[in-house]
Amino acid sequence: PVWFLAIPMVFMLIMPLWAMVWQLFIGSSDHPSWMSQGKVLLIVVGLSTIVLELWMIVEAVRLFPKVKGVFREDLDFLRSGRSSRGDAAFERGRSGR
Repeated sequence: PVWFLAIPMVFMLIMPLWAMVWQLFIGSSDHPSWMSQGKVLLIVVGLSTIVLELWMIVEAVRLFPKVKGVFREDLDFLRSGRSSRGDAAFERGRSGR
């Protein structure tokens, strides 16, 4: 189940994207948009940020079907509920022996 990760992920993707679009193109009477002010450097950085965010979304959507259900062998103990090989050494270190 990934729903507990998906909700904050969607929020963290939408809010910065919306803020950047608002700052670039929409603005307000107190804070005009960067496009209306002609701030070229801010426009380039803002558009680059939007492009990179969209690229990350596309790559994640393309990769997710390939890795769904794939579980790293060294993390297999998480699925089975067994202790990992490092637990004994960790416990020795914690107890001071």
